[in-house]
Amino acid sequence: PTLTCYDSKAPTLQYSSRDLAAHTKLKFRQTGQLTKEELENIDLKEELLKAEREHFEKIQGEQLHEAGAVGENQYTETRHQLLLETAALDKDDITVNSVFSDEEEEEDDTAALLLELEKIKKEHAEKKERIELKKMESAERGLSHFYFLNTTIYIIVVSMSEKD
Repeated sequence: PTLTCYDSKAPTLQYSSRDLAAHTKLKFRQTGQLTKEELENIDLKEELLKAEREHFEKIQGEQLHEAGAVGENQYTETRHQLLLETAALDKDDITVNSVFSDEEEEEDDTAALLLELEKIKKEHAEKKERIELKKMESAERGLSHFYFLNTTIYIIVVSMSEKD
């Protein structure tokens, strides 16, 4: 009989998918995706300042529109007038509100402190009550245990004296 022997050391033509190279292509940024050249050409600080300027101009324009300003002179006059009015209102608010708010805060604080004090007193009373109950229970257990020990000793003594 002829024996056929397969050489297992010979290279095979089959490859596993795990043996193959993966992700062999790199992606590059396309135009419009902020490439290095585009970033170098953009002045970010100028864009920020421009956006802030537009925002504040929009806000001031809305305030002046609400106040009824139309022309350039009215614009500056109205703006100045608005600043004076708001400054005066701020001064009034600070003086009036500070007097009332201090008194109200003191009353609120006092009420809150009294509630907290009552709560603490209740907790202390409950704690003392629990401790007293534990002491009484332990005393009762101790007495019953002592009574049990005394009866056992008495029984032992009685039984010993009867044997004599």
